Amino acid sequence: MWSRFLRAHCQVHNGGFLQFFWNSPGLIAPEAADGFKAIGMPMLASLLLTTAALLGSPYPSGRDARWDALLMASGRDQRDLKRIFKKSSNMYLAFEEATEPLSFDQSNRKAWELAESENGGFEEAPTRYAQSVTPIP
Repeated sequence: MWSRFLRAHCQVHNGGFLQFFWNSPGLIAPEAADGFKAIGMPMLASLLLTTAALLGSPYPSGRDARWDALLMASGRDQRDLKRIFKKSSNMYLAFEEATEPLSFDQSNRKAWELAESENGGFEEAPTRYAQSVTPIP
């Protein structure tokens, strides 16, 4: 459990939800939310699940399926997407532009805020959880 929500936290903290969904750790969004709940960060878990819901149900765990879901969720038509990808020199930057209508910026800011504040922040909550389930000799 620890490694799953740690990877989710690192991806979102480093590059936001688009980076998380874009990269391979995005496959563990539902499990990462369970991890956040377990360490006493239910608001961060809820934000992750709400944001992941943009990609549809069932949640697309495969990378290509997540990429397709991101483009579909953007609401852009095929012509607009072709134009964006054709003019871009970098596929990730093209995805960033294509998914701009999803407004990840607000979700990113909220996730970063919750990671700092909810249940003592990400620095304290996991430690507190680990201490509660692992007796210290």
